[in-house]
Amino acid sequence: MAVLHKWMLTTWVVDYVLFTSTMYGLHTWLAETMTAVQSGLAILIVIGLLNLRDEIWLRVGPPHVVAQVKKDSPWGLRDYGFIAQQLVLFLPLTVFTTYMGLFHWHEEGLFTVARTFCEFVAMSVAKDQISMRFGHKWMHTAAGWKHHKGHHEGAKNLRLLYAYHGMQWIDLLLETFSGPILLFAFNFFVLRRFAICGLPAWIWLVWADHQAHSCNPYSVSFFNPILDWRFLHTVAHHLHHSHPHTHFFFLPYEHFFSSARAEDLRVFNETMNTAIDFRFFLESNDPPASWKPSSSSKNGKAH
Repeated sequence: MAVLHKWMLTTWVVDYVLFTSTMYGLHTWLAETMTAVQSGLAILIVIGLLNLRDEIWLRVGPPHVVAQVKKDSPWGLRDYGFIAQQLVLFLPLTVFTTYMGLFHWHEEGLFTVARTFCEFVAMSVAKDQISMRFGHKWMHTAAGWKHHKGHHEGAKNLRLLYAYHGMQWIDLLLETFSGPILLFAFNFFVLRRFAICGLPAWIWLVWADHQAHSCNPYSVSFFNPILDWRFLHTVAHHLHHSHPHTHFFFLPYEHFFSSARAEDLRVFNETMNTAIDFRFFLESNDPPASWKPSSSSKNGKAH
C-alpha cells in the first residue's frame, strides 16, 4: 500500500511555514518604517534561521536522505571565521544599499507578494544569464579559480555551513548581489525610473541561495509547489559542487525535461549514496532494500 512521502512533504511543510512566518513577521515589523540598520538585522535573522534549520536537518535526517558524508563533515573555529566574513560582507552591503534608497519595504497588500515574486524571478534569471553564464564560468577557469576554489571545499560533503568558505566578496558580487544590481540597472536604463527593489525580493534571493547549499535535498527555494517539485534547485547545486564543471546556473532549467531531471536524481543518489525520490507516494518511507549505508571520508571532496 502506498504511503505519503514523509521526508519530502515534511521538509516542504516546515520550509513553507518557516518562510511565510518569517516574511510575515518581517513585513509586520518593517513595512513603511524600515531603516537601513533594520534591513541588515532582517538579513541577519534570515541567515541565522537558515543555519539553525540546516543543522537540525543534519542531525535528524536519515542517511538515505541527508548523505552520511555530509553528516560526517567536520567543522570548527575556521568555519565560524568564514561565517563572520560572510556577515561582514552581507550586512553592510544591505545596510548601505537601503541607506542609498535602493531597497524599500512598502505595504501594498497582495500586490506586495506578486511584486516580490516577480522581482525574485527577474533577479534570478538576470544573474543566471549574465553573471552566472560569464562570471561563474570564468571562476572555473585557470584564471578565475583562485577566487572560487575555497567555496568548493564543500563538495560531496556540502552543507550550508560550507557555503561561506572561500573569498566570498567575489562570490557575493558575481553570484548573489549581481541580482539586485542587474535589476537596478534594468529599472533605471530601460524603464527610466529610479532603480529601487523590494527588500523582500532580496531576502528571497538570499534564502534560495542558502537553500541551494542545504544538506537536505528536498529543501524549498521557489515557494511555488509546481516549481519546487519540477526544478530541483538543491539537487542541481550539490551536483555542481560534486561535479564542478556541470550545473553552472542558479536555476536548473534542464529539469524542464523529465529525462534530464531523472538523470540528475540518478547521479545525485549514486554520488551521495542516498535514495531520494520526488514522488508524492512511495511504497515505504524506509530506504529501498537495494540501498546500503556507507562510511564516508572526512572531507568528501570530488576529484
